[in-house]
Amino acid sequence: MSTTDRGTYQMLWDCPYCGSEKLLGLDHRHCPTCGAPQDPARRYFPSEADKIAVVDHRFSGADRVCPSCQTPNAATCEFCGNCGTPLSEAAEDRCRGLSE
Repeated sequence: MSTTDRGTYQMLWDCPYCGSEKLLGLDHRHCPTCGAPQDPARRYFPSEADKIAVVDHRFSGADRVCPSCQTPNAATCEFCGNCGTPLSEAAEDRCRGLSE
């Protein structure tokens, strides 16, 4: 079986702030759920059972573009996976609440 037949996989990381699990190590520099920055030291290789093809990942697909860095993000992202900018009104409200 060639590498392309098995799919493309990335190392994963779990967000210690909101508990989102199995985020993509290269694509999600920030948690798409809460915007927290990734700690590269916390990346891990997925087990055989946890390998998720990049195309089948929960946050794959470009449904919206970050207004700050122009990175494509999935519609389910609350925050940009590249720079952490809030992508929804709810995310902006959460950020405002933290700074008040």
